[in-house]
Amino acid sequence: MGQRCSWVQATKCQLLVTSLFGMLLGLSVAILTTITYYEKHFIVISEVLLETNPMRTFLNLVLYAGICLSSLLTIAAILSVIGTWRDLESAMAVLNSQIN
Repeated sequence: MGQRCSWVQATKCQLLVTSLFGMLLGLSVAILTTITYYEKHFIVISEVLLETNPMRTFLNLVLYAGICLSSLLTIAAILSVIGTWRDLESAMAVLNSQIN
């Protein structure tokens, strides 16, 4: 019966590590989006362009899409961590009650 508990703990650790990598991915997308938007090359391009030029609109669209993607990734990872923690606490309780 001790083997079952170790498998549950191993699965819990794997799911938590996967969720943490999801959070890191979301954070890295946010950082790269911000760096790309505020990089010197893109600042010069956006300042030189006219208001009606589609390049400024495209740069703003990329910024907003990157922020939305990073926030969705981070929220999904946080919910995954919470769900994993709650679900596997109950699984550990069931296994402990079966052992005793």
